[in-house]
Amino acid sequence: MKRKSCKLALSVIALVLIGAFAIIKCESIGKNTEDNAVLPSISALPEPTFQDSEYMNSETQNLIFGEWKISELMGFGKIQNDYTNYPDGDNVIGNHIIINKSVFSTKDIVNYKRYQCEIVKPVYQIGFTYTSKENIIYPIDSVKRNSEIDNVIENDSFQSIEIANDTIPFAPVGLLLSSDNHLILQLDCTFYLLEKVK
Repeated sequence: MKRKSCKLALSVIALVLIGAFAIIKCESIGKNTEDNAVLPSISALPEPTFQDSEYMNSETQNLIFGEWKISELMGFGKIQNDYTNYPDGDNVIGNHIIINKSVFSTKDIVNYKRYQCEIVKPVYQIGFTYTSKENIIYPIDSVKRNSEIDNVIENDSFQSIEIANDTIPFAPVGLLLSSDNHLILQLDCTFYLLEKVK
């Protein structure tokens, strides 16, 4: 009887250990899924090979690499947070950002330390793709009267561009590339049109 009890106890312990291992394994896999929106460890990312990337070919490089001016407030996200300065947006119009193979810099966003960064040897990755039907940008009234920009918001799809390096897991700002090649800066839940100056 004691032998049977011992065998039963050992079986239960084995099942508990197997179940715990399975849960830990599933959680570690789940952390790298898009559903959880957690970036993988930067050490697991491949070296940036822009020529081999579907999204970072020479045409896309020529499009996004350069110096950009924050030119116009476009709108806000449906859900906003405490850093969203609705309805006027942040005081960033005219500030510049730099995007290239050697550095990604938003240090010129002088009024907001929260959005300042300099990422050396950045890795650029395409994140989520949003369709126009998902309404990620809700335009302000002045944009609704500007048919060109309003058309971008209403009809374009967008691909998010994630920026990181070995020491910085993600940039404090977001970039969206529209299907007709407009580049948009996202500061928390606020969206700005970028204008290339160099």
